[in-house]
Amino acid sequence: MLKRVVEAVLHQHGPKGASAPRLVEVGSGLGQLRSLLPECLLDAVTHTEFSEKLTRGFARQHPAARVVTADAAALPFDSNSVDAVLALCVFDSLARPYAVRDEIRRVLTRGGTFVHFLDAATNVETIVSQLVEAERLPLPNFFADTSLLQPAFIDLQKYHGFLHPYVDLLSVPIRHYQGLLDVLTQANHPMLNMLERYARPFIMRPFDSLSAARSFVALTSSDKNTRPLNQALTSLISTLSAPQYSSRFAFDLRPHSTLTHFQQRLEQIFNEEAGFLQRMSSVVYARAFEKDDHNPLRAQVLRVGIVKNAEDWPVALGTPAQQLHPEGAAEPESSVSPSSHVLREAAVYCFVAEKTSHAKPPG
Repeated sequence: MLKRVVEAVLHQHGPKGASAPRLVEVGSGLGQLRSLLPECLLDAVTHTEFSEKLTRGFARQHPAARVVTADAAALPFDSNSVDAVLALCVFDSLARPYAVRDEIRRVLTRGGTFVHFLDAATNVETIVSQLVEAERLPLPNFFADTSLLQPAFIDLQKYHGFLHPYVDLLSVPIRHYQGLLDVLTQANHPMLNMLERYARPFIMRPFDSLSAARSFVALTSSDKNTRPLNQALTSLISTLSAPQYSSRFAFDLRPHSTLTHFQQRLEQIFNEEAGFLQRMSSVVYARAFEKDDHNPLRAQVLRVGIVKNAEDWPVALGTPAQQLHPEGAAEPESSVSPSSHVLREAAVYCFVAEKTSHAKPPG
């Protein structure tokens, strides 16, 4: 499914007209994007990676590929010589995104494109850091575990925005969370240790953003770890929704989306003033259906920042890959049924910007 998305986006927005297009990948890692590229482009790509260790690993896994060790902010290519620059999960973790943006603009031909893909492997360090700087505690979106929600105890209408598929984390003021921990301490409540342990990486000073992000990802990527915390937080919200508690305890819960955060970041970096025209900034999805009457999980879904198995088919969100590349169309959804088929879906955030000119001078 990921390969179908990548092929569809490059079919629509990849280099056109050049008899021998020249493509460059930045931040190639061990070659995940290469394995997703259409066969016709493999010989046209030069892969670049800052880490020598990863470059060597890439070369071992893809001996036929061209790969060089290079800083994305200092690429070894002539100005105006590259038709397209590709990246997968790169700009969500760059320390100097504007310097890399300027280098991409330098090497691209006029009309050349920058194509960035973001799959489920999002880097949450930036958004976690911003929340902690605002004195808010990041929380997993426990509303996504719909089996725990009890409408009799939680006003789901009030939290409707928390149920959006791309809301993958929540936040609450650290002082509100700490106030509840103090009450649980006085009551010697059994949930105290779990809730206190979870918050520790975010409230320790000095704050280590990388360790906190890793702690969050480790928790949310494991059902074994996430489920008990989701149960505790759902119980907490259920209790606080009762009138006798809601008037006494403040708990300003807010939804967030790493996808939206990253989308806004890329749109800000690759703007018109920087010499780019944005051609795409949206989720593209591919779906396939397998005949299966027995599997209780009717959907295996890989969405941006979210991996989820479900008993029901989720509503499709974004641009279908076959709309960009009709030749890669899958079996039409009208010919299948949730009672007889299992859905497999991959959804990727895709950003495409075309180089138009040199950047405009400030002011």
